[in-house]
Amino acid sequence: MLSSKLLSTNRVVLGIEGDIRQWLTYICLNFKNDFVVTHGYADVDIDPKKVHIALRSWVDDLDRYSLYHRLDPSPYKVAAHLVSWVSKVKPIFRLLPGAASNYLEYCSDKVFEDKYDWINEAFALELGLHVMGRNPADVDDETMTSFMYLLCFRDVNPKHLSLTLEQLDKRLAAEERLRQ
Repeated sequence: MLSSKLLSTNRVVLGIEGDIRQWLTYICLNFKNDFVVTHGYADVDIDPKKVHIALRSWVDDLDRYSLYHRLDPSPYKVAAHLVSWVSKVKPIFRLLPGAASNYLEYCSDKVFEDKYDWINEAFALELGLHVMGRNPADVDDETMTSFMYLLCFRDVNPKHLSLTLEQLDKRLAAEERLRQ
């Protein structure tokens, strides 16, 4: 799970600018252990340059928000902007074995499964849930699939996503209270 320093939404005090390197390091180094292995993906990698673009854009969005509104964004807004940029930039890619001439043969055999179609959206959503302080394992499969569909096929802006993530957080909190 992400360190508490990385989860803070107060950019002015902590200076996320310096922490962007920590985010980049966390995402790239722990990617295979925390995400790929957990979900059983094979032959995938992450492009550090695209991750940096997503993080840079995320920080810039939060800067603009803070300057315009003169307040720090909520954890939902922070998560929504991160989810939006990671799903937009799509830093995860599939490694193709062998020469390009084998591409059609590679594609024709059950290689592209549903879980690979939305891998970037799933990764973005898991990062966002971590930023909100939630464990992605607490979210049921149907909700995760609905979110991934939303990110992949619908035009969703961070404002809409922020409201949706807030509702998800409230639902998860209510479910926790019921279990106690």
